[in-house]
Amino acid sequence: MNFQEVINGQTQTVTASYTVVYHSKTTFKVNITETDNGQPLPSMAVYILNNGTAIALDEAGFNFTGSTLSSEIVSIFAPFETEISFGDQLSTYTSSSYFHSTGTSTVTIGPSTFTVTNYVANGLPESLSSCGISETVTAYSLSVGTPPGSTYPLVTSMNLAYTTSTGGLNVEITLTSITVA
Repeated sequence: MNFQEVINGQTQTVTASYTVVYHSKTTFKVNITETDNGQPLPSMAVYILNNGTAIALDEAGFNFTGSTLSSEIVSIFAPFETEISFGDQLSTYTSSSYFHSTGTSTVTIGPSTFTVTNYVANGLPESLSSCGISETVTAYSLSVGTPPGSTYPLVTSMNLAYTTSTGGLNVEITLTSITVA
């Protein structure tokens, strides 16, 4: 997966991929390759139990387990987590109470061509409540679709600016390549 993210004016271009190296009755070994703004990150292998629990990480020859592993795993899977977190909140970000579809379009992202549904805010600024937090949305657009060979809808582009009582965020995400494996 390749995507570009702009958070509060700072651009970050991330390439992330993973390969399942082996799978036993109890454990997966997953190799992860990432670059951050064109700079390759050290080679990584994650060992994950069949129930989804990460038990070890080998990063550039260093072995992480226990509490140290938890913080490392969060950063390693951050590119995938960004997609998952917005994907898990699609019901909020597509709710007809706040947003509406402007129709569909066809996108080609990497080798995949598929249909996305495009959304905009009903009006700006838009006040909404998500997970018990009140947000004032000042910019919003979203495109989401499911690539062929997948069942998970992906955010292909998003522009979201909002403020809360404790701060705000301005995020632009553009998925620039995806290969369904």
